[in-house]
Amino acid sequence: QGITIVSQVGIIISLFGLGATVLISVWVRELRKSMHNQVITCLSASLFIFLLVFITGVEEGNAGGWCWFVALLIHYWFVSMFGWTVVEGLFLYYKLVIVFHMETSHFIKKAAAIVHVTSAIIVGL
Repeated sequence: QGITIVSQVGIIISLFGLGATVLISVWVRELRKSMHNQVITCLSASLFIFLLVFITGVEEGNAGGWCWFVALLIHYWFVSMFGWTVVEGLFLYYKLVIVFHMETSHFIKKAAAIVHVTSAIIVGL
């Protein structure tokens, strides 16, 4: 029982921090301009949704179809978080190693499409 309370408190604190990160990144214009901050915002949003689905759906896990749906959502957002981590790694690679020529035209839109389509395909298998 004690570990459950500690876990829930930790998740709630994380949700507040991630929510603040996403809201500040969306509201502050200077932060929206940076491609690095856009990737971090997408990663934070995916983690926020993952934790929100986890904390709201894990207690209702015994209800047949609901359990399957919650597991599907948790898996999708977990794979999505991994995808955004890969995008962040590629972005840092391009910024640090390939300094001079980086094609940034619609980088976030392409990355979002690839991450979410790939996540849906993986979860669909």
